[in-house]
Amino acid sequence: MEDKSAFMMKLDATGVTLADLLLSGVRAQLSISGDLLSFSIPELRLRHSAVSLDATYNLKNGQGLMNFAAPDFEISELNSTLIPRLMHGRLSAQAELRAAPGENPPWERLTGTVSLSGSELIIAQLGLDLINGGSADTRNLSFDELIDGLRGADLGAREARLEANFTPAQVNASAEMNLSTARLKAQLRADLRKFTLKGHLNLMSLRCAFPLSP
Repeated sequence: MEDKSAFMMKLDATGVTLADLLLSGVRAQLSISGDLLSFSIPELRLRHSAVSLDATYNLKNGQGLMNFAAPDFEISELNSTLIPRLMHGRLSAQAELRAAPGENPPWERLTGTVSLSGSELIIAQLGLDLINGGSADTRNLSFDELIDGLRGADLGAREARLEANFTPAQVNASAEMNLSTARLKAQLRADLRKFTLKGHLNLMSLRCAFPLSP
């Protein structure tokens, strides 16, 4: 290359395995030109689903851009020893994030959105339904007790949606989904400078109406 400060590396592979997770195709490229670092994965394909990633970062002023897309992704293709829970269903994920120029850490300068949605999802050993209802004396649980309790059932979610909005040094996220017995809504706020989290979660029991016989 004419520019001695330039560097480029490409990867094009098929049939890659990570433990027992099969990647049927991977295309990636890393380049450095002057102060600009670029990294892209035009396609990372499992069996039938694929994701893509494109990112740039200015090494001099800290400005960055990242785009990620996983349209209509079959999550069961991720089932392997690398994932602690079995999963099934399709979801779509997208992220568009920018880091403004500055000297403070990049995560404090982020703006953009991250979104995820799925119509019907199943995740084993994540029974969020189990924490809805019950007497008051069963709600005082340690984190380990809560996790152990969730493992007692599977999560079945319909019309799941998660969206996170990034503003400098802050993230506001919301999520909602229909579970087997309840409607879940959650709000979360994260301070990326102080590394603090605040949020709340509501589980509203679903009611069934049966027609009365004449």
